[in-house]
Amino acid sequence: PDNEIAGALVTLGEESIAFGQRHLARAQDAYRNLAERIKVLNKQKLDNQELLNVLLKDAPIAMVLFNERLEIVQLNHAASILFNTSIATVRGKPCAQILPCSRQSENCQALNDHTSIKNEIIEVIVSGNTLSLLRSVAVIKKSGNETMIIEAFVDITERLAEEQKRIQYEKQLEALN
Repeated sequence: PDNEIAGALVTLGEESIAFGQRHLARAQDAYRNLAERIKVLNKQKLDNQELLNVLLKDAPIAMVLFNERLEIVQLNHAASILFNTSIATVRGKPCAQILPCSRQSENCQALNDHTSIKNEIIEVIVSGNTLSLLRSVAVIKKSGNETMIIEAFVDITERLAEEQKRIQYEKQLEALN
């Protein structure tokens, strides 16, 4: 056909490189493949971001996200209720504002050891009330070597109180027998 390109001559400085029609076709195919791959990766990134947003926003478990400077980045609705605060109030603030572990030490065990913590029971005081929380921590390495910490909390205060009552009742029954 008359409108078909026979080739191209590319000049860089004093060097010239001739590309034939076959080379151009391969380059165009490679470009199309790369462009499609970028579209797929961008869609996956958006899907992952949506999933993360849903988890953080709507999960029934209180979750708080910290950066490597131990500043609060995000917390979900359940965490806002549990800690009686809002993200607008605590974003960018040190985690010590809501968690006792960093009040006892300037070092974060999870961040320093780069290890997760599973099912640790901690006590926090929120609005004058002592709460027993089941705490799990995951350390996440993001691209660019940025480290994030996500902590999940379940309020087990009532469950522990019920367990203590059950133990007391069992002791009273044993005393009667």
